[in-house]
Amino acid sequence: MKKPVIAGFFILKIKFAFYLFLRKLNLIQVQINFLILLLKQLKFIFFLFIIFCCNLDIRLIAVFECPRHNQ
Repeated sequence: MKKPVIAGFFILKIKFAFYLFLRKLNLIQVQINFLILLLKQLKFIFFLFIIFCCNLDIRLIAVFECPRHNQ
């Protein structure tokens, strides 16, 4: 009578450990996805910043080197 109970308990323990292991894997996956998303957003912000800076440079060059503005 005792052996099936112990075996059942042991199987439950293994299932629970496997469940925790899968949850940990899922958590790692979520963190990786979050990091990828963050990197994409940072890349996008960096891209916008470069465009903005280049735009400023072009405007400044246009103002200082355009003969119409210098008269």
